[in-house]
Amino acid sequence: MLLWPKSVGVRVGVLDNHRNLSIFNRAYGSLEAVFRLGLLALFLGLSAMPVTLLAQAVTPADGSDSRPVNSLVPAHTTEQALRLAVKIEQSGLTVTTSSTIKALGLDGFSQPHKLILLRQYAMDAVFFRNKLPKQEILDKYAEAATHAKSERDIKIALIMDLQAQIFSQSTNQADKKQALASIKSYTSDADWFVANRAYVLAASGQAMFRQFDIGLKDALSALDLIPNKLGSDYDEARYETYDFISYLQLILNNLEDGVGTTETVIEKGIRTKRQIDGISLINNLVYSFNYWREYQTAEKLAEIMFRMSNKSGQGVNDLVYYRYAQAQNNAEYYQNALNTIDKGLLHSNAPNRQIGLLSERAVALAGLGRVLEANQALLKFDKIALDNSLKTGGYDEIKMRVHKLIAMAEGDMDTVARLHATRTKTIVQRLLRFQNEGIQGLHASLENEKARQKERREALEEKANLALAKAAANQRVAYVAGTLALFMFILALVLMRLALVRDRLAKSIKKVADTLKLAKLASEAGERAKKQFLSVMSHEFRTPLNGIIGIADILSQHGATKTLKDQSKIILDSGENLLELLSGILDMTYLEAGDLTAFTTPADIRKIVAQTYEKWQPKTNPDNISFTYGIAKDVPEKLMLDVKRVELSLKNMVSNAVKFTKKGRIHIHVTMQDVIRHEDDDENVQKLSIIVADTGIGISDEMKSNLFKPFVQADSSMTRNYGGAGIGLTVTRGFARLMGGDVVVTTKQGHGSEFALSLKTVDAALAKIEPDTNLPVFNCIPEMEHGISFKPVVTLQEMEERERKFEEKREREITADSEQDIIPMTAAPFVYELINPKQKTKTIEITNHRGGFSRRTARSGDKTITPDQLEGLNVLIVEDILANQEVVRSLLEPAGCTVSAASNGMIAIELMENQVFDVILMDIRMPIMDGIETTKYIREHEGPHQNVPIIALTADASAENNAVCLAVGADVFLTKPVVVSELFSSIRFVREMKMRRTKEKLSA
Repeated sequence: MLLWPKSVGVRVGVLDNHRNLSIFNRAYGSLEAVFRLGLLALFLGLSAMPVTLLAQAVTPADGSDSRPVNSLVPAHTTEQALRLAVKIEQSGLTVTTSSTIKALGLDGFSQPHKLILLRQYAMDAVFFRNKLPKQEILDKYAEAATHAKSERDIKIALIMDLQAQIFSQSTNQADKKQALASIKSYTSDADWFVANRAYVLAASGQAMFRQFDIGLKDALSALDLIPNKLGSDYDEARYETYDFISYLQLILNNLEDGVGTTETVIEKGIRTKRQIDGISLINNLVYSFNYWREYQTAEKLAEIMFRMSNKSGQGVNDLVYYRYAQAQNNAEYYQNALNTIDKGLLHSNAPNRQIGLLSERAVALAGLGRVLEANQALLKFDKIALDNSLKTGGYDEIKMRVHKLIAMAEGDMDTVARLHATRTKTIVQRLLRFQNEGIQGLHASLENEKARQKERREALEEKANLALAKAAANQRVAYVAGTLALFMFILALVLMRLALVRDRLAKSIKKVADTLKLAKLASEAGERAKKQFLSVMSHEFRTPLNGIIGIADILSQHGATKTLKDQSKIILDSGENLLELLSGILDMTYLEAGDLTAFTTPADIRKIVAQTYEKWQPKTNPDNISFTYGIAKDVPEKLMLDVKRVELSLKNMVSNAVKFTKKGRIHIHVTMQDVIRHEDDDENVQKLSIIVADTGIGISDEMKSNLFKPFVQADSSMTRNYGGAGIGLTVTRGFARLMGGDVVVTTKQGHGSEFALSLKTVDAALAKIEPDTNLPVFNCIPEMEHGISFKPVVTLQEMEERERKFEEKREREITADSEQDIIPMTAAPFVYELINPKQKTKTIEITNHRGGFSRRTARSGDKTITPDQLEGLNVLIVEDILANQEVVRSLLEPAGCTVSAASNGMIAIELMENQVFDVILMDIRMPIMDGIETTKYIREHEGPHQNVPIIALTADASAENNAVCLAVGADVFLTKPVVVSELFSSIRFVREMKMRRTKEKLSA
């Protein structure tokens, strides 16, 4: 099914602004609606920004739409989409059905086979996959079903006829909704095939009413009805169901699920020898990639679709011209778009298609700065719409884009800002209306589902009663018949036993074969479920990150104050680090499964190295470090490389060199080397060598063996000086081995390291040319296994032994200090004490080293600060991450606290020598001197801080870590991220504990 924007019916242009998530579990429909409203609130926050600031932040100089710095579409999804498009083109997956039923030549088939073919042609017609006259093919199918007395096909023919009524040109919405309700009544049919087809066609009806969420819910219900069995009926049902699910996922802009389901449609269509409408599948991909602003990918897909239309023999229709021109405009290839549109207008006769092409023509002319011609195109657009009474509301955003480009060409920035504000308001209103319609539809669908379940339950009960009555009658008949057949049974016993043995043997063989096939299907289903889960999780993580990174980027450049810009820069850096970590973990998962593939294109390695150098050179101190790079002269100008992964691998190696080198030199060296060529390798294959050498701290021999293991670092202690998750080198080596190379490290502790990345490639000028695409291609054979293992570095037995020793140590400490208060491991406002059973009213005596020092008086006047009072407190934050310091500071200072900060324990001790603090917030993992050592030092040294309340801050919520914090003297601990209510209650709690202990000591 094709997605034609701005037209009447299911393919309405509201999708250009629809920010929606896939409903992959029907049970969570209402929860998803709430989550979408949360994303809408984030978007409303963007629209509330000043118009002039927003226009400057999101509008490039040429007036085109802005693009995110970091693409939120995973590389493997883009590669998968391009690979599917190439496969569709190379395999010639297009519908070649004649435009007349007579030309189908169905008379030569048997009646059952003819009925199946008519059913499939009818489905293709109702879903616009062929050019057969819809009503004529539906009547032909109904006639054949009646002649064959097939109850199943008679019902399906009626359902298809109801669906045709929904898509008719009639404006009577009540009749269309009644037709949809009639289709839904068939979803409870006893025949699973009929119920499945009813759900699929009901989903198309929901899409016609723009209830896309409900449509996807119905399509998933259709998928659940298909038994896990083999056979042509099951294959046909899976193909039709997956085909419409892929359409709905892409129309809802769930790109990763949509691409994956599209691949499933192609696989099942090829296996069942169905005619696949490949042009429509690519068109749907183009539409969704345009929404995600992946304009370069959309343009490539549209080009393939355009070529296929030329080859199909049916000519290029105006929809294909429109989609190709739209992709070219979005990619800012305005002149190419103008050429495409002019050709399309020569082939277009339908007014509703002509105005679409004219709107894109105005965009192309405005983008080229041809203002007068752009205005003339808009005038012609209005004239055709007026003459033919066409609704043009769906083109408002395109027209605003034209006016914005014209204003940019004329230098009228006020108009640019005003148009941008108008566009933002339109998007917000449309989103609100769409969300409201979606929630109302889901509620109505839930009520209808309850009614249908009640009807099904009553029908099943009635059927069960009839079955019981029939079983009783059959039992009586069987008793009489059994007596009469006893003699016959005895005579035929020998022959029956022989036949039974033969039948059992045949059934056993068939059962084994079917079991193997079903096991294969189950295995494939499990693998698909795993991939779908990864894509869903990737989508769910990246969607909120889109808003976080986008808004933070804007505010970091155009914030109203310097403080706002600095805080926004912290949010932006944190969001980009999280996005990078997410991408690395997903790449590791695909490496482990062996599913990672390389997508090579001609690339300039000199440009890649130069860009990496320019990014990292400012992060080195030129007074202490000489950062250089060199590229051998024999390195070709263009090499066949996977650009994104080469950039990521080089970035991982350079970032390590910069991180671990404080003085000396860092050098990048690029050369070409000979390679041992495999039999299947390209005859011109070479090996690209990228070496990153530094004079940093180096790596010990002990840690060198663990260097490429996931989540393992050379310095994993609490006082480690360097951050990172320990996955960069793992992914880099996996990619290198995938491309027939490796990553080798040469290092000496205290002298530096040298990381050598090698991979197979070929000069782009010498690469083979794909005949169908006329593009260079390169494939290589990996020289070794490129998967990775998640085997833990520490075994389970070693972890259990560590836990046993820790528990023994903890029991000894508790026994030695048994008269101390037992402080809860959370900041709850309750205190548990040890009670002496012989003397319940005796005050507990404090005998540990933390007693013996009373609190000093307040800094103002002669009044002491009460425990529940925060104003006037002098608080010390010991935290190595600047962002975390700023977060805690922003919570405490508005409450009246005086806040000081130290990046490690050594600096904190120096600060405590010059001033007295009321409360210390202590991070656990820090460089130089960590929180455990610092807390222990404070408790063991006499002075004004020996008894100061200490709150431990940790991102490790394990019981073992928390017990260690309390054992060295921390009063309570908080788990990051810090919540303001928990922070304030913890401060009050530890101050009350201190005052109570002081009173108990004085009374003793």
